[in-house]
Amino acid sequence: ATSATPIIEVVDNELGQRYVLKDSTAILKRLCPYLYPFEAGTAEAAQLDEWEEFLDRRLGTTVRVYAYQKLLGRAHSAVMSDLATRGTSWIETKVFTAAASRGLVQPGMKKFMGISEDSADRGLVEIRQIFDKIGKE
Repeated sequence: ATSATPIIEVVDNELGQRYVLKDSTAILKRLCPYLYPFEAGTAEAAQLDEWEEFLDRRLGTTVRVYAYQKLLGRAHSAVMSDLATRGTSWIETKVFTAAASRGLVQPGMKKFMGISEDSADRGLVEIRQIFDKIGKE
């Protein structure tokens, strides 16, 4: 499956700075610091970083494959169109939505992202294994 790199531009008006974050952990630490309650350098912070890295490496792509397989079905074309056309012009939205509602977009997206019923089924097994591991820790 194809992976995308998260990216945000941060504008800090107080410091007069503008910078780009390209790492999901850096983005979360900047935007949701309450998810990282431990002081940097502590054993707790290190354990949290290990879990975050494990989940990023194992769960992130797997969940995307499973979710896209479900969302790219014609039954969910409205939801998929809403997600895919945010920030686009009204004409792009109309064309994409019309094509998606007729099932014309989904096969190409699945092929491009390497998504199939088999990959989604394997993903669901892995998701369950990961949450079993989390439940035991």
